[in-house]
Amino acid sequence: MKCGKKIKQLREQQGWTQVVLAQKVDITPAMLCLIEKEKSTGSLEVLSNIAKVLDVKISDLLEE
Repeated sequence: MKCGKKIKQLREQQGWTQVVLAQKVDITPAMLCLIEKEKSTGSLEVLSNIAKVLDVKISDLLEE
């Protein structure tokens, strides 16, 4: 599974909208949408923050 799809799956498991996760990570919902749709990878810092908020290792997001 690609990184963006994994983030979306984990977000939905939490019952969060894109807006909620984006606020927790301090990015725009539009940026999160691009990451989830695999249109952008986001910076390592953003991915690290997403992993932290979703309570997973960054390697969990990056492995296919």
